[in-house]
Amino acid sequence: MSRLKHTEVHPLSADQMDKDSLVFRERELPVPCEFLSVSFNQGDRLRLIAEDIPPEVLNTVRVLLGQTVQDEEWKIDHMAYEFKLFG
Repeated sequence: MSRLKHTEVHPLSADQMDKDSLVFRERELPVPCEFLSVSFNQGDRLRLIAEDIPPEVLNTVRVLLGQTVQDEEWKIDHMAYEFKLFG
């Protein structure tokens, strides 16, 4: 994410000891501010949520996850993209 000029803002979780979601923001805060959320679903899925997910973000995640990706699809057009992982 740092190659795309994003930095971690804060891990989020209902349990203080568990960090199951991360919020990212651009290093240079634009106006209005853009956020990207990464969540884990059903134990084997990674979901990216943002207002308009750029293709270069999806490509970077594909490269990082490599052959651990079994399937991928838009859950909500241009707002929620999910990677199904092996396992």
